[in-house]
Amino acid sequence: MAQALANTRIAGHEPKPRFLADVAAVVEGTMTYDQAIRASAGRTRSRNGSERPAFSKR
Repeated sequence: MAQALANTRIAGHEPKPRFLADVAAVVEGTMTYDQAIRASAGRTRSRNGSERPAFSKR
């Protein structure tokens, strides 16, 4: 996890505290990966007022 976060920071992205809390919860096993994705997408939708997911599986 530390390496992945370092890579994203090198690319110029600073993860928000809520995202980091979700990542930690996935690592600890208190949240599933899918729950974390849905939580992140939900925060994105509420920020930009869109009802459409930020991404979709194909």
